Amino acid sequence: MQTASRPFNLWTNVLLVSFLLSMLAACDQSPIHVNNDNATAPQLQQAGGHVPVVEGRLAFRDMEAFSDFMKAFVSPETASLDKLPFQDGFISLRTVTEQLMDEVEKTLLDAEGAEQLVDGVEKTLLDVEEAEQLEIVEDPYFAAVLNKDGEIRIGSDVFKVTRNYVYRTPQSSVESLKDIDLRHANHTPILSRQGDGVESYEIERAGYAAASGAVGKSMVDRTCTSYFTTKRRIQGKSWITDYWLYASAGARTKSQRKRWYGWRSNSINQVRIQSDYSLTDSDGNTSEDDYDHSVYNGTQIETIFMTDSGWSATITGNIDTDHSGNRDGVWRSCSAVVSRSG
Repeated sequence: MQTASRPFNLWTNVLLVSFLLSMLAACDQSPIHVNNDNATAPQLQQAGGHVPVVEGRLAFRDMEAFSDFMKAFVSPETASLDKLPFQDGFISLRTVTEQLMDEVEKTLLDAEGAEQLVDGVEKTLLDVEEAEQLEIVEDPYFAAVLNKDGEIRIGSDVFKVTRNYVYRTPQSSVESLKDIDLRHANHTPILSRQGDGVESYEIERAGYAAASGAVGKSMVDRTCTSYFTTKRRIQGKSWITDYWLYASAGARTKSQRKRWYGWRSNSINQVRIQSDYSLTDSDGNTSEDDYDHSVYNGTQIETIFMTDSGWSATITGNIDTDHSGNRDGVWRSCSAVVSRSG
């Protein structure tokens, strides 16, 4: 009897171990520190080969291929978002947003200084609140696969991501998306012509609240700010955002200095993110941790805590973050909580 039962016990144990390992792999959603400094480029493919660029958009075979690609892409193994091996002719939303910020800054620097004064008071033409309006997708990985118009092709459909809405239309009706303003601030659908086969989905963002005891710390939208001086500060931003086909949860801390033309990045001794988070994706996988990471002698730190992709992509939970910085031995910080329920 004992001899006959051994194979059963052995296979039971093997199956149990395999199940536990698969569960651990499924729940492995470790924080990813965004890094653009490495010299090597990632080898990114969808099943069957490289991701093609069709009419300026990345084109995925179907939603499953897109989802599998993003799971591999959002990884510590992705060496640099600045060296993606996509075909020539593809310009990402991430790239064009950075270029817009640089162009605005250059335009302001080329202007006459006298034109920037109003009644002797400094006129900030590019304050951080205005600069943030250029960025419509916080997650740098998602912004890196959308083209300069915020578009991506999945199967026979084209998706366009704008500030507050995602639009979907068949490739045959893609001209319907042409006149939709990428950075339009309107909180109502810009286009709802079902006759053109266009669907719209409102982007869902986590609610934002000041952390308890956040005395003397200002907030703008999903950001918080704390000042070293009137011209130097720390700014933090946290998010949990659902884009219909992709969801992201993360945080970013920046050090900034006020120039005559506005607030711009400035290197300090230490930039730090400390987050206590609990997040759940559409498959029920949960990730929770106390995260603490710093960048030394730099301008910002950015971390992705969880992503999800596919038709049912969503993330719920909360992120309680302290955004801080050390400048010449002086610390400043601001704290906030973002939360999104199912």
